[in-house]
Amino acid sequence: MPHSHYPSPPGEPGEAVAHSDQNDQSRGVVEDLDSLLEQHALGELGPAGWQRLGEIIRGDRSAALRYVQAVHDSETLRDESGGTHYSPLAPPIAVDEKLWVKPTREKGSWSLARVLPWGLAIGAAFLAAWELKTPPSELETRAPVESRPAIVLAEPQPSVSLGRITGLTPVASSDGLLRPLTVGSPLGRGEVFQLARGVARLQIGGGEVLVQGPAELSAIEERTVFLRHGQITVRHPEGMTIQTPVALATGGSEFVVVAEADDRALVTVLRGKVLANTSPDRGRSAADANSTLSAGQTMEYLRDKEHCVITQQVDAPSEGLLLSWDDTAKRLNDYERLVLSDEPLAYWPLYRVRRHRAVLDLTQNGYDGHAIGNWPTELSDVDASQPRGAYFDGESYIESDRKPPINLRTGFSIESWARVSGGPEYQAIFTSRWVLASNTDSEQCFGVTLYAGDNDRWQCWTGSGQYGRNWDKIQAPTPIMRNRWTHVAATFEPDIDQENATQSITGLVSLYIDGIAVSEARHALSLEEFEWPARIGAAEFVPKSLTSWLFHGELRDVAVYDHVLPANRVNIHAEQGRSAI
Repeated sequence: MPHSHYPSPPGEPGEAVAHSDQNDQSRGVVEDLDSLLEQHALGELGPAGWQRLGEIIRGDRSAALRYVQAVHDSETLRDESGGTHYSPLAPPIAVDEKLWVKPTREKGSWSLARVLPWGLAIGAAFLAAWELKTPPSELETRAPVESRPAIVLAEPQPSVSLGRITGLTPVASSDGLLRPLTVGSPLGRGEVFQLARGVARLQIGGGEVLVQGPAELSAIEERTVFLRHGQITVRHPEGMTIQTPVALATGGSEFVVVAEADDRALVTVLRGKVLANTSPDRGRSAADANSTLSAGQTMEYLRDKEHCVITQQVDAPSEGLLLSWDDTAKRLNDYERLVLSDEPLAYWPLYRVRRHRAVLDLTQNGYDGHAIGNWPTELSDVDASQPRGAYFDGESYIESDRKPPINLRTGFSIESWARVSGGPEYQAIFTSRWVLASNTDSEQCFGVTLYAGDNDRWQCWTGSGQYGRNWDKIQAPTPIMRNRWTHVAATFEPDIDQENATQSITGLVSLYIDGIAVSEARHALSLEEFEWPARIGAAEFVPKSLTSWLFHGELRDVAVYDHVLPANRVNIHAEQGRSAI
């Protein structure tokens, strides 16, 4: 394959003196930039330094790219140290010793998303103007940008969210993220996103970025991402820029970028066109090394021992490329795919649950939960070997960040696999309920509970909201089989012609054990909304304890549907789920 070295050799011998003067001047600028970036990292950049840094970055793409990378590296170090760090506040527009206040070291702050470094904004804006000025369809004939917008030093701006997490695989949620992020968590400007394992789906600047761990990246601007290492798949109809330590890629449609430390990068185009070239290294830039790649083409960028970058067209990787989010479904087990095929509103497989980690809602609808109570911070060898399911010790439960919004007019279904070891006593599998004026003549009950009852029977309770009326209950006719996995489900199918109902909805409540309907009754469920959250393994607060009806045993594959699961589908879940234990 043909390849090229950058930087290019000097021109004709007659130009040697001119080149020497230019090189001396360039070296001086590079040395200044190195010194300023070092001061910035240490939090020692004074007003004159900020002014000089602005002068260097202004109109210099190479310097802007280096600043972006330096900020990312500083943020990564702060994230990993978790301690006191420097917050790079910008000075006022008028650089004056009397006006300027030296940036302080803030304790407990960890993200650049809290404070916007003006240089980062300059660098990102410069990149966006340079790379995205021309639509992808015109990349082959793109003319150089002749002018730049004026850049001025600006006041620090409020935290800016450039995107959010829209999907996580089970491994990414439980073990891949360094911080307990969830689906829906925002991504701030300059905030480092680190993923050790699994796959994450991000929405950045209106496009989709699939991240395959291990990976580390930062959203720098609305359509600019710095990828330190790892693999990402980019989909953006209008174009996005991905910078790595050795390569820069800009294009619309779909492409994959793989970064290996600071020495190698691959750019593979899946659809459309991508303009790719080398990133600067200590002031060396290969702006004349542009390559326009079409669908099916891959360009490799490899830094040699002399820190020059070799570029060559190579074959696309034969395996390992993540082409779409749908590919992650192939990594799920058969039962998880079965549950998802029935379109639950929320689904918690309960994979490797422990303290300080989010509990993933596999539907990606954003109803992730948090483990509350006596959870381990790390799992034992036995627990770690279990593919799904969590042990509840009677002092712990899981609470969803947001309550799944069940619409009683369309009905609902709740299911879970449970293995009871405590009791007989009330032990909640899933609850979303509240009681007002309990045990009085004005008592009101709201919501639904799926229980192991104090009479050693599986039970389902619902609340009508009527004054003075206790819970409406149905239960299984046979005792609970302890220390055995059991599929427990309940459905509510509303009666027809209740469009004008305002107080409550009447319908058929059914209880299923191992796929068989064992009890049913007609209940009225209150339409009044209440604030109490959804919980797994516990019910609401009561006066004499932190919470009530705590589960003792194991639970897994808890799902909530905003529609009625037909009896045959409940049976299929019970049959196929048993083989997944």
